[in-house]
Amino acid sequence: MRIVSENREPQREYFAVAKRQIKHMTRLIDELQGASRLDPHKLSVDFIDSSLNEILSDPLAAVRERVEARRHTLSVRALAHDVRLVVDPVRLTQVIVTLLSNAIRYTPGTGQIDLNVERKCTGAKDGIEILIRDNGIGIDAAMLPRIFEPFAQFAGAAARLEGGLGIGMSIAQRLTQLHGGTIVVTSAGRERGIQARSTTPVRAAAADEAGT
Repeated sequence: MRIVSENREPQREYFAVAKRQIKHMTRLIDELQGASRLDPHKLSVDFIDSSLNEILSDPLAAVRERVEARRHTLSVRALAHDVRLVVDPVRLTQVIVTLLSNAIRYTPGTGQIDLNVERKCTGAKDGIEILIRDNGIGIDAAMLPRIFEPFAQFAGAAARLEGGLGIGMSIAQRLTQLHGGTIVVTSAGRERGIQARSTTPVRAAAADEAGT
């Protein structure tokens, strides 16, 4: 596949995404071999020099087929330039996939999903904020405090038929916390969509620091 896709677009891009996804999937499947691995408190992160653009491109590729099948409109607003970060790219990819998958699952066909990325600087702290917003079924305010509970599912029967154990948000929250960040989920109520905001403090890679 590498030889066939050499110097050919978009095949080369697809092959690069496939390689990263296989690597990610192998690691995640290994961790799901035992039931104890489902405990979010036993998760870990491995910080390496990473590309923010690659971290974002893999989740978008992973959900593209589902977006097209539901005829959603997925709008993406990323940073103007790539940023090198010292983070765990597999884990951040997992967080973004979880948030995007929930937006897709709980938004009826032909809905709108927005993914916005901003670099936030507060004092001496530098971070990346990823906001995923949809106009789907929403959630009651009374249920929001429980959204990160393991095995919690609050959607209707139609959405639950798609499967899922209800552990995705719990794991995503823990992975974000291991990066020193937070996930905040808000909704104006039923049928008024959901906003999921993931903020991750980051330490710039050496090459990025040298260029600033």
